[in-house]
Amino acid sequence: MVSEDLIKTYPEIFNRKHYIAKNPTQQLEFLKKYPNFDGRGVIIGIIDSCIDVSLPGLQKTSTGLPKIIDCIDLTGSGFVNTSKIRLMDENNILIGLTGRKLKIPLTWKNPTGEWHLGIESIYELFDKEALEKIIETENLAKDSIVLDCIVWNNGKEWNACLDTSFIGDLKNVKVLTNFKDCHEFGTFIYDLAFCLNIRKNGNLLEIYATNAGHGSVNANICAGFYPDEPEKNGLAPGAQIISFAVADPRNYNVPISDNIVRAFHKCIEFNVNIINISVAGFPKDEFELMTKMAEKHGIIILKAVGNDGPIKSSLYEIDAKNLPTVSFFSSRGPMPKSGACGVTLLAPADGVVEMPRHYSYKTLLYAATSYSCPNAVGAISCLISGLKAKSIPITFFKLKLALINTAFLPKNGCKLSFGNGIIQIKKAFEFYVKNLNIFPIQITNITTSLIEKNMFWNKNKKQSGIILNVTDINKKIYNYVVKIVVNNNFSTENPFKFSWLLKLSENAETFIKDFSTVNENNEFSIKIDITELKQNSINYAEIIGFDSSNLLWGSLFYFPITIIIPKILTEKINETIELNSLFPFRLFVYPSKIVDSCFIKLECLEKENIVNAFIQFYSGDHLSNLYKEELEFNDTKMIKECEFPIFHNNETYEICIGIAIKKTNCIFYFLKSYARSRKNFYFAKRIQVFTMTKKFVCGYIDTWTDEISLLPGKYIVKGLFEYFDDKILQKILPFTAFLPVITLTVNLNSNEIFKTTWTNTLDEIRKCTNLKKAYIGSCLPFSSNAEKYLNNVNESDSKLWLNIIQKYYNNFETETVKKVVDLFLQKSKAKKLLQNFNKIENGLYFYEKELIKTQKSIILDILFYKTDAILNEYLKNYENIPIIFKTNFDFANFESKMKDESIFDILWSIFTYNIYPNETKKPKNNCPKLLNENGNFEQKNETINIQPNLKTKNRKNVKNVTSLFLKFAEKSDIRKTFILIKKALILGNFGTALFYLNKITTENQTISNYKIFDEIIIQILKKLGWKHLIEAHENALLDRHRNYFRMF
Repeated sequence: MVSEDLIKTYPEIFNRKHYIAKNPTQQLEFLKKYPNFDGRGVIIGIIDSCIDVSLPGLQKTSTGLPKIIDCIDLTGSGFVNTSKIRLMDENNILIGLTGRKLKIPLTWKNPTGEWHLGIESIYELFDKEALEKIIETENLAKDSIVLDCIVWNNGKEWNACLDTSFIGDLKNVKVLTNFKDCHEFGTFIYDLAFCLNIRKNGNLLEIYATNAGHGSVNANICAGFYPDEPEKNGLAPGAQIISFAVADPRNYNVPISDNIVRAFHKCIEFNVNIINISVAGFPKDEFELMTKMAEKHGIIILKAVGNDGPIKSSLYEIDAKNLPTVSFFSSRGPMPKSGACGVTLLAPADGVVEMPRHYSYKTLLYAATSYSCPNAVGAISCLISGLKAKSIPITFFKLKLALINTAFLPKNGCKLSFGNGIIQIKKAFEFYVKNLNIFPIQITNITTSLIEKNMFWNKNKKQSGIILNVTDINKKIYNYVVKIVVNNNFSTENPFKFSWLLKLSENAETFIKDFSTVNENNEFSIKIDITELKQNSINYAEIIGFDSSNLLWGSLFYFPITIIIPKILTEKINETIELNSLFPFRLFVYPSKIVDSCFIKLECLEKENIVNAFIQFYSGDHLSNLYKEELEFNDTKMIKECEFPIFHNNETYEICIGIAIKKTNCIFYFLKSYARSRKNFYFAKRIQVFTMTKKFVCGYIDTWTDEISLLPGKYIVKGLFEYFDDKILQKILPFTAFLPVITLTVNLNSNEIFKTTWTNTLDEIRKCTNLKKAYIGSCLPFSSNAEKYLNNVNESDSKLWLNIIQKYYNNFETETVKKVVDLFLQKSKAKKLLQNFNKIENGLYFYEKELIKTQKSIILDILFYKTDAILNEYLKNYENIPIIFKTNFDFANFESKMKDESIFDILWSIFTYNIYPNETKKPKNNCPKLLNENGNFEQKNETINIQPNLKTKNRKNVKNVTSLFLKFAEKSDIRKTFILIKKALILGNFGTALFYLNKITTENQTISNYKIFDEIIIQILKKLGWKHLIEAHENALLDRHRNYFRMF
């Protein structure tokens, strides 16, 4: 979150007047001449992050239609499971999943009486900016705001609401339905806007909430409309928008290609005209789908990928195919594999636009290719609007021809950086109407590809251009064959035939020495001679195709050719270079196979105007091999050094050095682009990490390589897999084994007095999904006469002492436990061992040290039982102390007992049936059920104040009882913490008790068994009447312990 001080210090950055560049693309000139062609009748698909549906510029179009048709979350981050159904009582009270009492207003109609309930944390809905603002203002923990979700059917449509009051007061809560039906939204604290969609017959609620400002900025640039402030308008104020959220906040707003593919299908379903994609993660294997979208459905796809310039080939390789899409990149071409130019058209990429309402700053100065794309989308939407108004058929290819033939290319502009130039929609509109109206409508695309020929076959290579990295300095002549591919949307007996005319671009004669005419198979040959090309140069040219019979149609295809000649390396290169912000220094090198790294040393020769520099080092193979480093110079450090690794992949390396723009000059705001996979398939498409309590911790995709920091504890990792090999899938299925019919015999004890055999036959094959090894120790009868056996136990058999005390702990009276332990301490001289443990240990060998450590551990176990039993007697005098502290709760084995509670019950039932069939008494459960069916802590007398009244003598006794165990127990021993808690409760030091309870829950917050201690904290707070902490802890508990895993 940007601080208020920073906003006040730099108001020119954070609160500038709105500005969206419109003149460069002729948008203002176009609308001045055609005011009604402002995007009306055009639907724009925004594939990005969630947008702020409450922004003033995104409410209506210039004709009064809803600006946003629908908002669809394709990430699943806002999905809430609402399959839990409950009924309200006679007082219209509904118990939500948070445990809050929800008062249902009488005006809400629900003929079935069924209320679908869910629970969600605000922490999982909104972006960092919003959360920090809430936490700072309300003084809350980041996971302390949890809300109830309610879904019902009013007889006509599904309704839903979120309890934004957080106290169950629903009379002023806004009821919503699917956004596309009502176009209404709700708000949380501080203008945090959201809208809802209800799926699967009320069992799934989709909360669409702003989790980044990126999508909102793009929507405003594309089509924002401010009726009273037209200077704020986007490029197409009359167009409508459909938002497809694909940037997943669980993956740090990294979009997943699957989400984009789903968005493509939705675009077809909603009859979208043009798509804006300003995020990374473009699908690499869905070319048939994209071709279908463009050629069959006439959908224009505009993609902005890459802020990795100015290095060459800093583009994402979509594929070798020349897809029917119009792409915009500020990164430079050519494509490293296909040889395509990469940059098709340009549009302005900077300006000032409105941010989501909850942001500290209202406007943002932006500069990134992410914002060039919506500028182009908005401008082209106006062009489409005009063609629709004139009832002129529109195809993507004709539209592309109009744009590339009328674009403005600055003088001396490099096409690898500028493409065909800046969009000129007024000229493109007039060109389309005048020249392309008679262009054959069945022609959907014209592409080129290289042909690999030999004496046996002709094979189309997956290259739409030529990129030649010259590594063999002795080879000068290269020959290629190119095929022109004309795609027809309709099969006709008399397809349209072009009379091809080929021309060379400017300066192409330097290395393109010959090219043939196009033969009857639509093929032509090229001869390249690199003799005249200089070292350390990149040379670009195009062969441009026209129809000689219809020259008014302009250029129909461009075949790009790029030749890179590296510098011949010596041991060291020394050069003095002059840098400016427009033209960086480039060095192309081809390292020898004995070189493993490149070492660069820069010395700043300027003494007054010192600026920082940046270095990019790239192999041209894949963007994952792009290395960047910024070098900061000052008066004391005028020399900087850096080193980059070299991978021998037979590629030319480029070193690009330029001036680094200071971060204070402008803010670069764009989504991270981690999705750079070289794989042709995904194994684990998405990963989510949860605590054992089902709380979501983090998520990522398989191509994300950043480290994840987790607190110590136990976690559950869930993955979404996609693979087509059944053998691989079988390995990740749950383990299943079938057990045959067997006879099970259990011998509980070898002693005659306890010997018994239980036999049972399993007469059917049962499915076993989990196999465990278990150890059944000796079982002693619970008899009042068992105490007499203790006197016969050898004092050195400390393990047997411990076993006896453990078995009888819940049946002996406190005085008996005290006597037994004192007897042991007296006979075994345990106290002396504890006091002199360090001295004794120092004089022993390793195996002897281990034995004495074990003996010490057993002594502390026995001592704990005595201390705990005595403290429990004191606690029984307080009716308002939590139940768990008044029972003989086995804290020492708490975690294992919680896990094996069912096993304990089964073994005990077998034991009592065979030895004492008439015995109905069962030992007290070491894990008492303290939670009611609603998951709330059962505790009576909630309003009683805790007022301990111990006499001075008793206080002294408590301290004496606990002193021995506390003195010798290790700090890491959790039982020590339990004793400190009980001691604090007895002495009335409730702050201390809360401190240690909070320590337990904090250290074990990933484990579900420890939920009970969160409940205890809340109960003590209620007794103390500390209302300011109760709600925060209740919400934190709800957030920490979930009923469901977060959905994919």
